[in-house]
Amino acid sequence: AVAVVSACFLIAMARVGALAAISLAIVLGISADASIPSASANLRLRGGGMPSFLSGTSGKPGSVVNAKAAPMPDWYKGAAPSNGLINFVGSTVMPALVALGVSAMAGNVGGGKSGGGQITVEQVRQARDMWISSVQRLSVAETVALYDTQNVRLLGTVDTEDNKLRNSHKLIHEYFTHFLAHDQIVAHFPEVTEDSMIRLGKHHVIYSGYYTFELTKDGVTKAAKAKFSYLYVRKNGHNNLLITTHNSGIT
Repeated sequence: AVAVVSACFLIAMARVGALAAISLAIVLGISADASIPSASANLRLRGGGMPSFLSGTSGKPGSVVNAKAAPMPDWYKGAAPSNGLINFVGSTVMPALVALGVSAMAGNVGGGKSGGGQITVEQVRQARDMWISSVQRLSVAETVALYDTQNVRLLGTVDTEDNKLRNSHKLIHEYFTHFLAHDQIVAHFPEVTEDSMIRLGKHHVIYSGYYTFELTKDGVTKAAKAKFSYLYVRKNGHNNLLITTHNSGIT
């Protein structure tokens, strides 16, 4: 991954460098030609004067404009650039080159977290394993932190229709305070595969199946079998997928 990003960065910078070199060559070339002390050196056509395309006036191709009527700018004559030209380069040309480089890099790399193509099996596996790890450590805070804070739903394994709609971190915390009140919990999940996932656009995916919990308290272990569906969402500012809906029921 580092090699790919580095290569894309070098490609983008090469594009910017090429454009900058061309622009610099044009300016330096015009300046150098203008400094040659000859009668017709300043890029004029035969007969003297400035070409009409350089003066900004209309005229037939190859026609000229009297040099007195349309004096050449300082940069064209090889003199030091005016503050106006410097400001133009600083405020317009350079930002445009930088923007071009950023755009090229984004096009090669594929954007940030909100972009980057569809959610992968590995990303779902990582999100699942974080949940398993938090539950098996009996950490209520860590488990609750894996759920989204907006539009979130938990229909817990041991909840019933008489329970509250758990649509906030406060109510989800209440659930896991009860569920994780064991001496030990071991969670057994099925493998994450393409067949166990349903993608809903680029930023949402459902992972579903059947899992088993081994719940140990006071030396007694009980097994609870249930079916589940996790709806994960990918959001900016988060390195891992968040659970936006978790639906679980005893089987």
